[in-house]
Amino acid sequence: MDYRFGDFELDSDRRELSCNGEAVRIADQPLDVLIYFLENRDRMVTRDELIEHFWRTAPHGADDRLNSCVCRIRNALGDTRGATQFIETRARVGYRFIGIVEQDKTASWRHIVGRASTLKHLASNHRAIFFGSLLALSITVSVPFVQGALTANAASLALPPLQAYCKKSAYTFFNEGLRDILLADFKNALPPGVVLIKSDTMDSAASGNGHYLDISVRHIDTEALVTVAFISGDDGRVLWTKQYREAMDLKDFTATQQPLSKQIVSEIAAQANLF
Repeated sequence: MDYRFGDFELDSDRRELSCNGEAVRIADQPLDVLIYFLENRDRMVTRDELIEHFWRTAPHGADDRLNSCVCRIRNALGDTRGATQFIETRARVGYRFIGIVEQDKTASWRHIVGRASTLKHLASNHRAIFFGSLLALSITVSVPFVQGALTANAASLALPPLQAYCKKSAYTFFNEGLRDILLADFKNALPPGVVLIKSDTMDSAASGNGHYLDISVRHIDTEALVTVAFISGDDGRVLWTKQYREAMDLKDFTATQQPLSKQIVSEIAAQANLF
């Protein structure tokens, strides 16, 4: 299906987004959500519906991941809250695609017909078949190198600022201190070859091809409830998630931060398959 809106064109079958003919980079999960918006543009899509559809198996922290996902869509489309062209937000309710859309159902068939014509031409040309065989051989030989490059790009872990759900200044210091301790502990515990990145924002952490942590902290009376999600920056998939609860020493935050950090780091570092 081919959708055209403003200067943008989205081919949902080929999973390509472009603006004035130029490719626009967008990760898999934000692209999936954008397609969902377009398919349901005649109505408001609720936040609960999106979380159920895209994050059913990992509900912890899903609100934050949805916010980050919509933010990445807005960035790809150049949409801002002050000048909304495409995605209307209804606070705490959901979203609606409000752009004028032209839909072309024949785009996919044109693509298929074009490929069939190309294949027919190659079949009638023996030299093309010969060079096609050589090309196939070269692709087969080069695949391990390409896969190696992708693995190298993915061997990174970004740690953005922790998401705070308590505005007391003392707890802000707690979160900042916990992040510093996490960075130090991860530096010494990550598998060889994995690069640790200190990201300034959640968006910058999520925009890369490696992995990142989405950590939220809630302070309940004298306890810290920490939710950790290990996420693929390529497509937004939640690869691992867990909640931790630790009693807080209000006179000495490090007495709480250090054991929390060691639990989180040891469990993630032990799962080499995540990287």
